Amino acid sequence: MGKPACPWCGDSFSVIKVSTVYRYYQRLAPTDDTARARAVLFAPPFGPHQPGRWLLLAILCGGALWLATGFAVVWLVLGLCLGVMGEIALLFEYDHRRATLQAAMDCWRSAYYCGTHDRVLLADATHACSPEEFVRRLYRPGAPEPVPAAPPALSAARPPQLG
Repeated sequence: MGKPACPWCGDSFSVIKVSTVYRYYQRLAPTDDTARARAVLFAPPFGPHQPGRWLLLAILCGGALWLATGFAVVWLVLGLCLGVMGEIALLFEYDHRRATLQAAMDCWRSAYYCGTHDRVLLADATHACSPEEFVRRLYRPGAPEPVPAAPPALSAARPPQLG
């Protein structure tokens, strides 16, 4: 499938992938605050933390208590048990977030951006939204669908001027 045409102007010249917009603003971000803010808007969704981070902390705390209490094994075992129980509880959340991330990444990869109208075109280009709405949609997968992109009247075909 080629790149879609903007529903407002019918032109595909100013329509580019969201990932390309993100890379462009990332290159400008070190020197430009506006570009940094725009890069955050077009950033890909971030994934959940890797499992195992709390287990290591629990083992370290258990080891410190084991040394501090004169090598009483109960503290080492208690730290290990607490870490394992915490990781088991967080594993279910990790799996859920990973599934949610996959849907968000698919949406991000398939989205296009119209630079003329400052709109993100979702998947089949029948829905368009602002970049801010797009970010909300990525991080809240249960959010309502955006309104279908209806071209504005001829008199309002130009985007509003930014102050």
